[in-house]
Amino acid sequence: MTKLLLANLASPANPGDQAILLGTLKLLKTYFRQPEITLVTRASSGKKIYEKMGCHVLPSYPNVEKMDSDSSIKRILAIPGSFTDPDSLKKAVRTSDAVFLAGGAYLYSYRPLIPGLTYASHFSAAYWARHFKKPLILLPQSFGPFHSWISRKFFDAAVAASDLVFYREEISGNFLKKKYPNSLKKINFLPDLALNLSTADLLGRPPRTNLKTGIVGVTVRQWCITGQENQAYIAQLADALAQFHRQFHTKIRIVVQVQARKKSEGDESVSRLLENLLVDRIGQGGVELRQKKPYFQLSELCEIYEECEMLVATRLHSGLLAFLLGRPALVIGYQHKAEGILRSLGLDSFYGGFMDQIKSSDLYSKIEHLWRERESASRRIEENLAKTRSNIEIMFKEKMEGLAK
Repeated sequence: MTKLLLANLASPANPGDQAILLGTLKLLKTYFRQPEITLVTRASSGKKIYEKMGCHVLPSYPNVEKMDSDSSIKRILAIPGSFTDPDSLKKAVRTSDAVFLAGGAYLYSYRPLIPGLTYASHFSAAYWARHFKKPLILLPQSFGPFHSWISRKFFDAAVAASDLVFYREEISGNFLKKKYPNSLKKINFLPDLALNLSTADLLGRPPRTNLKTGIVGVTVRQWCITGQENQAYIAQLADALAQFHRQFHTKIRIVVQVQARKKSEGDESVSRLLENLLVDRIGQGGVELRQKKPYFQLSELCEIYEECEMLVATRLHSGLLAFLLGRPALVIGYQHKAEGILRSLGLDSFYGGFMDQIKSSDLYSKIEHLWRERESASRRIEENLAKTRSNIEIMFKEKMEGLAK
């Protein structure tokens, strides 16, 4: 039996992260025969969820879940306790046959000086993989920016230690190839692993087709640098959706995809902001808000998205999940990953632009166009995803067999 260590610092509180992990496990179990998989996570309190997926579970090192609080004082006081158990991860790496670093599917650091402990914990498994001379594979992610000298050095060391580095969109690929010209042979494209899933994987049944509900789903996320960005982009989105509702008499379903314990990481506050703006413009009857505490399981969220005829998504993986469920989505980005991933899928026409650039009139036109073309858009998405799923398995097998040689 092959022993694999999967360092995936994502959280089950984000169903998009659940989808990436589920797609990753599906790929590993397809390529390796009956692997024994140990999952390193910053959310070890979700152990039961991960064990149902067939994983042994270890906390990250540092154990940043202990600092999961909105209180700065509580986070600081919890720092010493997050460093108490390095031996569990060291032993797991030492006894593994290979180490896979997923990094939550987007690896970056905006801090200008010293990166946070969450960022540092992405690399602890990579450090010990190098120490114990274990194969290290960076699974498909988006990379950068790395603003501080220290954060760049962490990433430099991980690339140097790795045997394969997969990127999931060409913007990150171009960054890697320019930054690491001596590592070109190990830098390769592989699509986002959530796209490795089928509708049956997500729902446990075939998709429902030709569903006429008149519902448009919407996901919004926190995006705040100066304190005004949330209000600005939500206001533009609300204007466009209100105009669309008046024209087509649809119901606007706002979905809280990430219900995090830390308010700064969850979607509830901005979702309620959008709800209030829409109620003011179109009335309570045209708007509904869906949320669940502590959070939606992936299958529950997919049931909600399947009921929508289309989505407007500022959460990237709400858009990708809609695609997997046969629903078109207009994806609005806050970082380069959304634009890059849609381009890699040949679906760049479904990209709605950056949050700080959207204007209600342009956004309305894009939503209206997608609504009118939603049936043909769904067929195009299905064709492209079928090719993507086939390519994931073929490309991964090719590169892993090349590594074995």
